[in-house]
Amino acid sequence: MRIFLDTEFTQLNLNDAKLISLGLVVEKSLDELYIEVSPQPPIGECSAFVRDTVLPLLGRYSGAECPQEEIRSRIINWLQLVRHPDDELFVHFDSEFDERMIRTALDPVPNWLQIARISSRDTNELLRHEYHVKDKIGRPEHHALHDAHALAYSYRPRSTILGFVNPLAL
Repeated sequence: MRIFLDTEFTQLNLNDAKLISLGLVVEKSLDELYIEVSPQPPIGECSAFVRDTVLPLLGRYSGAECPQEEIRSRIINWLQLVRHPDDELFVHFDSEFDERMIRTALDPVPNWLQIARISSRDTNELLRHEYHVKDKIGRPEHHALHDAHALAYSYRPRSTILGFVNPLAL
């Protein structure tokens, strides 16, 4: 089973970045989890981009706020709810910041969970953009839940695009 991840964080300094929000979306499903860290990191720790673009998008989903000390259990409980017992479970991301944020949030990462980067060759950027603008129903970029949905929507593994299984991908 594939789950797609996106996170928003305070700044583009991997050592100092702190989680602001996290979105998880199950492939080919409507199952999703969205978390906003509560309380938010101090605004002074946020880059100008985050202050101007990310922070105004917060607070749109009731029940999304989650205290830092409860984030791991909320994610694990949700993963166990959506997980099929016989399936391998993969959380896919496309940024090293997303990987750092999810590994930190889940520390320690359960042994039944694989966290794996998606190659940019396996996503279609036109589809990702389309997700944010289609139907004009307000799915802005730089919102963790919308970006996780956009990643899932744009995911096209190279072997399926080409119409055959790439033996090097096995």
